[in-house]
Amino acid sequence: MHRRQLLQLSALGALPASLGLARSAWAQSAGAIQFGCPVPMSGAFAANGKFADLGMKLAIEQYGSALKRPLAYTVLDTEGKPATAVRKVQESSQQQGTRFFAGGILSSESLAMGKEAEKAGGIFITTAGADEITGKDCNSATFRWSVPTFGAIEQTVRPLAEALPKAKRWYTITPQYVFGDGLLSAAKNVFKEKGLEHVGNSYHSLAEKEFSGYLTNAMAAKPDVLLLLNFGSQSSDALRQAVSFGMHKNMTILIAWASGLEQFESLGADLCDGVYFGAQYWHTADAPLNLELVKRSNDKFKSNPNYSLAGSYGSLSQPHV
Repeated sequence: MHRRQLLQLSALGALPASLGLARSAWAQSAGAIQFGCPVPMSGAFAANGKFADLGMKLAIEQYGSALKRPLAYTVLDTEGKPATAVRKVQESSQQQGTRFFAGGILSSESLAMGKEAEKAGGIFITTAGADEITGKDCNSATFRWSVPTFGAIEQTVRPLAEALPKAKRWYTITPQYVFGDGLLSAAKNVFKEKGLEHVGNSYHSLAEKEFSGYLTNAMAAKPDVLLLLNFGSQSSDALRQAVSFGMHKNMTILIAWASGLEQFESLGADLCDGVYFGAQYWHTADAPLNLELVKRSNDKFKSNPNYSLAGSYGSLSQPHV
């Protein structure tokens, strides 16, 4: 492969120019270069998958072709399940010759898909948060668009603790999988450093929709801050129920990893009032690529991009050279 060709594909954000690419990654037909968008299109995190799909569609339509070949993509419904995600990546790789994947809303599925992409001689870019993705389980095929769980806590729990020095008692509600454990571990480190008391934690499954029992436990602990470490519809459901219990009147509520603009719109201004959110992306950021994305999103969808859309678009669009 000529260096010019490699740089052309690098401009799509498909791989770092310095990486080099296995011959198998180019063993596709002379037709379209296939991209895969493996995200949950059904289940509890389907809303995030829907916007990620729109982001990839926007990027593919923008670039159109590379190496004198058209670009094409297929959305792969992972259902938010690692086993399903791996199977979909395998099928896409073997049946369509796909070597470039951008997706994975949940850290558990992203860790599994990164390993599968490496086996296939491909590239996988994700917006998932677990530290392990670019830490102990990192491999040469996997790249991350977003910050890790450590960074999310550093930019939410730490500044809020400093802004509210009298808020000494913290309670956490955590999804019981690698992403939640990463956030909780990082939060505990900040608690210890700042001399804060961790008065309790409630774990819940990724299928949970009813949080009243966990919130009752939190109220009984009488915290100064309720820290929600879940994501997407689960953090929205937990927040709605917390507000319905009047918890926002007696304590500060922080969602460490908000899913962005669509979450705020679905919750509404009244419910969000006084609540703190950590955001991985915001559409008003004054950066050239973001300004271009905002324009394209408004032209195409008549709306500003949110986190899931921006993450998918950015994974394909940002140059790594």
